[in-house]
Amino acid sequence: MKLSEPITHAEQLTPALLTDRFGRNGFLESGSVTSIEKTDSFESSCAEWDRLSLTFSDDYMGDIPNAIVLKIYRKGWFGGGVIEWTFYDELAPKTPDASVCPVFDCGFDHNEKNCHYLMPDLSVTHEDGPKKATYQLHKAVIEELLKYHIRWWNDPRLDEWPFMMQAGGPLRMAQAISEEDVRDSCASFEEALKPLIQELGDDLDPVHIETMERVIRGYPNVFLFEYDYRLSVLSCVFCPILWKRAFSVRNAIKAYQDWDCGALLG
Repeated sequence: MKLSEPITHAEQLTPALLTDRFGRNGFLESGSVTSIEKTDSFESSCAEWDRLSLTFSDDYMGDIPNAIVLKIYRKGWFGGGVIEWTFYDELAPKTPDASVCPVFDCGFDHNEKNCHYLMPDLSVTHEDGPKKATYQLHKAVIEELLKYHIRWWNDPRLDEWPFMMQAGGPLRMAQAISEEDVRDSCASFEEALKPLIQELGDDLDPVHIETMERVIRGYPNVFLFEYDYRLSVLSCVFCPILWKRAFSVRNAIKAYQDWDCGALLG
């Protein structure tokens, strides 16, 4: 699929534009989009989303559902949008037996930091997981992720662009970020932890704060020299600092304790 001109807001979408994009990307054999209705909007940390309901002409033949979503990346997360495209365009097709969501259209502009995706609305065909995820669900998710780990572990492609972009802080694979970047990222998390402590106050356990400080100090050394599942658990301690959610702190620290991650820090 060829990249398109980026869409920056849902109002740009017209039946003619979608018909053109779907057709040249191989999802529309005949017919056309006849109407678009925006049914809902929501936000995530990295993007803004619009749910769209489509209708098609009577002679429509293709692989496009009536319910799709428009995902528009925030400018500060533009690098993540580029890496997501690399995943859909390159990694997933070369990963044996991988399950992946189709992308009907994608475009990005490096100068303006604009990036969009048109994809199926999975809320129509998929249910949210249970509040207490079952063993079978965990197993299915892990097995799907394992396909990518097996295929791409230590692959030279990960040393190339865009994987070497400074994006995502220390939550990256060891070969995809420099020692200087790891230490700079941890210094940034150390600064971000201070307002988190002030904001959440009594919602945070002092022992949890002490653990997070210890992880920030010790993470660069173990990140650069170890391959261990516990290393990924350590990196999860950073996420709640930016999310500012007390329950995320508790979950991250529980995993840290369950896996005895303190042993990595010496």
